[in-house]
Amino acid sequence: MTTQRFFVPGKGYGEQADLAYQGLARSFEVTVTDPRISGLAWKHNGMKMTAEVGSPLPEYFLTGEEPVLAIFDRGDHFIICTDSRGESNRVPVYAGKSGCSKIDYFGLAAA
Repeated sequence: MTTQRFFVPGKGYGEQADLAYQGLARSFEVTVTDPRISGLAWKHNGMKMTAEVGSPLPEYFLTGEEPVLAIFDRGDHFIICTDSRGESNRVPVYAGKSGCSKIDYFGLAAA
């Protein structure tokens, strides 16, 4: 088992990553909590989807090769941000918790 250190693509690790993450969280009125989410698996319209910070979303979301910047827990759903979905135009990808089958966190061992 390995653990993954918290980062934001394009901002690296440490203070710059933390500031970028907090800025995104403020945009969506999300409270920053630990541990931070590094990846998700869920069903969207009956299809299996995955999101992992640093990797592109499935083609379905039309984000090309841009990486996931952050994933936030917003109560009954998750907010997934990329440059074009959540960062620049403020329309993120939403993943419902009811369809979620896996949540991974930074700093915790993945099974």
